[in-house]
Amino acid sequence: MTWNRLPNGRIIRQRPDRLKLRLQDVPIIPLEHAPVSNSRKPQGASPEVDYSTPDSDPRRLYGRTVTLFGAGSVGGGLLERLASAPLRINLIDDKKVEKKHLQGARTIYEPGHVGMYKVHAAKLRMQRDHPAATVIPMVYNVREILTSKLQALIDESVMVAIAIDDPEQILRISDLAYEQVELIQPGVHRQARSGHVAISMPRVTACLRCTLGVTDSEPIRRLDSEAGNSVDIGTVTQHASGIAMEIIYSKVMGRRITRWDTSKNLLFITNQRDDAYSPDGPGLSWDSGRKRSGCTICNP
Repeated sequence: MTWNRLPNGRIIRQRPDRLKLRLQDVPIIPLEHAPVSNSRKPQGASPEVDYSTPDSDPRRLYGRTVTLFGAGSVGGGLLERLASAPLRINLIDDKKVEKKHLQGARTIYEPGHVGMYKVHAAKLRMQRDHPAATVIPMVYNVREILTSKLQALIDESVMVAIAIDDPEQILRISDLAYEQVELIQPGVHRQARSGHVAISMPRVTACLRCTLGVTDSEPIRRLDSEAGNSVDIGTVTQHASGIAMEIIYSKVMGRRITRWDTSKNLLFITNQRDDAYSPDGPGLSWDSGRKRSGCTICNP
């Protein structure tokens, strides 16, 4: 019999570890040599459960192409959620990972990625965490992509997502995509206190210009390296990815969208309570972009 003294000076009797003794008596069979048998399944037991449903089987998405512009905090977060499906994802960005990108858990990047192009680092991360997806890294500044090449990327895609900070290029991409493919544009506002997800569907919704209420890029404010809480940024990307996946499933499965009223194509996300704009606290509100009679995109 063994006695042990506790830190408080109390002496207790050490009892045998029954689990340890039991394991010592049971031979361990290496996994590669373990017999495979269904004999232990109780008679009449239910068959293996397939958790996919007819209208949401990720295997049906295999090889479908999505083009994502931007690999920053919003783009990277959106990529990580899209990569949970076996999609082929064109990822376009020309910047490198810097130490500042590791602060506050705002991005998907890790210390070993510093100095790499974001698209290459993102591909490595997805290969490790989501091997079913295929990421095609493209080190391009969108301004430098020829219109013909940009159109080709759009034409091969089942959906396009714009997560860049260049107002002119946001409108350039959306104008080209409007007649061809569904598009989403997630945006984070000042200090990530709020954000939005704009949705463009060919001939169904207003174009992105009309949805955002702009005629040119000047009213769209750039937010490069804007300070913001990673949780708030994640909220925007989470809603954007849910919308994106619903659009993709709808097209691939040929089913109607049911997760939101498709007559509304602008989701406004309030992350924090603000006395002036959101006195009731965080929440979501949907709105509809209107096609303007003079718009050459909506009404060519």
